[in-house]
Amino acid sequence: MEDIKNLSAYLKSKQDLYTFGVPERFFDELSEEAENIRLLFLCDSQGEERELLKKSIENGLELDMDEVKVKDSKKISKSKFEEMCLNEKPEIVVFLGNHIFKSIFIEQEVKEGIFEFLNCKMIITETMKDCLNSPKVKKKYWEDLKRIKACL
Repeated sequence: MEDIKNLSAYLKSKQDLYTFGVPERFFDELSEEAENIRLLFLCDSQGEERELLKKSIENGLELDMDEVKVKDSKKISKSKFEEMCLNEKPEIVVFLGNHIFKSIFIEQEVKEGIFEFLNCKMIITETMKDCLNSPKVKKKYWEDLKRIKACL
């Protein structure tokens, strides 16, 4: 089983090299039991944006990346999201952008602050792209990080 975990980790590390990404099914099939994670970030960030996200997790939240899962929000339906919350049991789900939240919860209004769904706390914050382009947005994201950290 250790070999499967190593393969999964290797594929994740090389994910950015694939033009269309490594298919999610490889990760789903290779994962053993779902581990409880502290934070689940849903985003559509790549490259420099992912680096900023990683730095904000490690430096701002003072968490190791193995306590966090960053998931590409493409192709996540509401039922898949519910399954992820029930299996992985994150303490907090972070939507990086209103559009990410709306792509899953089509009928729901965008919410402010921290709210709950399926015994998971959730927050909608700024995209990494907007943080890179605007100091005001970056400041708001930092305030959201402080709220997240206080909930952990």
